[in-house]
Amino acid sequence: MTASGSLRGWWLLASIPALVHFALFAWNVISDGYLIFGRLDLVVLSLFLLYLFLIPFLIRSRRVAIGWITVLILLVASLSGANVIASYWIPQPYFSNYPWPPMKRVRDVVGNLPGVQGPIEFSINRWGLRGPEFSPDISAQRILCVGGSTTECLYVTDPRSWPWRMETILQQKGIKCPLFVGNAGRSGQIAAQHAFLIRNYVATEKFEWIVVMCGINDLGALLHGNRREREASIAQDTLFYQQRPHEAYYRRLTLWRMGETILDVGNPTAGGQIIQDPAGKWIDKFRASRREKLAKNGIDERPAHLAADLIDYRRDLLSVVEAARLRGTQLLLVTQPTMWRADLPKELDELLWEQTDDAAYTTRVLAEMMAEYNKVLIEVAKEAGTRYLDLANQLPADTTVFYDDCHFNDSGCDKVAEAIAKALHP
Repeated sequence: MTASGSLRGWWLLASIPALVHFALFAWNVISDGYLIFGRLDLVVLSLFLLYLFLIPFLIRSRRVAIGWITVLILLVASLSGANVIASYWIPQPYFSNYPWPPMKRVRDVVGNLPGVQGPIEFSINRWGLRGPEFSPDISAQRILCVGGSTTECLYVTDPRSWPWRMETILQQKGIKCPLFVGNAGRSGQIAAQHAFLIRNYVATEKFEWIVVMCGINDLGALLHGNRREREASIAQDTLFYQQRPHEAYYRRLTLWRMGETILDVGNPTAGGQIIQDPAGKWIDKFRASRREKLAKNGIDERPAHLAADLIDYRRDLLSVVEAARLRGTQLLLVTQPTMWRADLPKELDELLWEQTDDAAYTTRVLAEMMAEYNKVLIEVAKEAGTRYLDLANQLPADTTVFYDDCHFNDSGCDKVAEAIAKALHP
């Protein structure tokens, strides 16, 4: 018997991991009908094919074969064990009804964002919230902040983001029991999604208070004309889910998902919204685009369907109120501040980027429309007997608060946190 003949059994044994991979992949295709296949999947496929090709060259003797197979067994066992530990560490199935997947990311911001200092840490704890780790069995006071990107605070580092800062302020005000403020804000989400999150987030009932700041993305849905599209995909776009159909089996493993989020979680946004990349590279481009559109097609009047959209907004806010009541939590509704105003100086106007596909609204009209959405929020709060804070009328419309149209810089987050902390704990 030749040397190669005596080693064929060892070659077959060493090829088992690759053969199992192809079997699982085939099962994926059969069960799902098709798979979403990207560049990374092509790399994985190429590596397994390369491994099969190299086995005869790697295993040239029985001694090498035994060592190689031992390494494979240890590697597979280690990865399997790490996946089990990762699944156990997270209290619910990974991605199951979480606002965010657990992660930690540190980035430098390169965009022109007045009042923002880097590097920016963006940390999501094991409950899928931006904030430090906490135990619901220990923390006696728990507050959940819900909203869009103005709550998310993507370009403000963890301890300076207003929900995180509010936790510190409340503790300084004399709250002696353990306190936790969790941030469930996500860019682009409208009021209907806030109601969905409150109803379906697995940990909502663990919070005594829910703070909802909203209105800016509902106005954005009006300007982009895509409210119905967003409403149709609320269940898919609001929370991360455990199920990932039409993806390869390895992408559904907890360890893989954790790797994805550690490297870069990506930027879940609704259609028609700006993709807020972690470094802020987009903002100067969109500012220039707004200036061009204002010069060519500036709009200085309200859209005809504003009144109809405000009716939808009222309905969705009432849904937020009802969702909080059903989950047994107290609710604070907060109006949305912006830098928009009729007399905005040129140097501040050049920091703005709000626009539609083919036009841009003047700051006068934008301010008037935002005021209408904030007025509806206050009316709903009064009608429902829910506590509210008219934050929009408390903050100056300048770079002591904002770095663009509506997003808070470091000092702005301090002011927001102080105001909301005072409303919750006079």
